[in-house]
Amino acid sequence: MSDEDYELERLKAKRLAEMQRNISATKNQKEQLYQQPQQQPQQQLPQSGSTDVGNTASSQQRNDTVTTTTTNTPTPRQILINHLGYRGSEVLQNAESQFPQHTPFVIQQLVQLIGTGEINTPLDGGQLLALFRAIGLAVKMDNKIHVQKDGKLVSLSDKLLDSSSNKPIKDDDNDTGERLS
Repeated sequence: MSDEDYELERLKAKRLAEMQRNISATKNQKEQLYQQPQQQPQQQLPQSGSTDVGNTASSQQRNDTVTTTTTNTPTPRQILINHLGYRGSEVLQNAESQFPQHTPFVIQQLVQLIGTGEINTPLDGGQLLALFRAIGLAVKMDNKIHVQKDGKLVSLSDKLLDSSSNKPIKDDDNDTGERLS
């Protein structure tokens, strides 16, 4: 076996091991996500028609079960936005508006990858759009084409409107010179 063949086989084996680690990590994450809702206790909210209105000990106990923690920890969305590059936030906003059920899961997964260091470069809009499309979420973006006119960038639609308004309007729609019967 030549040195090139040996090197190629070594790279293939390394890539295969990396893919197997990714698959097992994804399975573990899915299992954890399914187990988390089962492990969280149900919070008891006081009912409006409760018979023990005068009992302050039971109402205080109910208030203790419904606790809210207000900390300044960033949300997963904020972490992801801090890690986005050029036009990344625009793609994320479009994805959230078009796919509100699926986007939070994608955000959570991306934040986990950022936290583990597997994603260490900023994600630009093109990369994020390609990711969403690769997982089956066809995020639609507004397309704008700009052209340079008199040293300024003008949208193509404005340029076409300006150029069509400067031309005289013909009464004759037939430009070929043929006569229609």
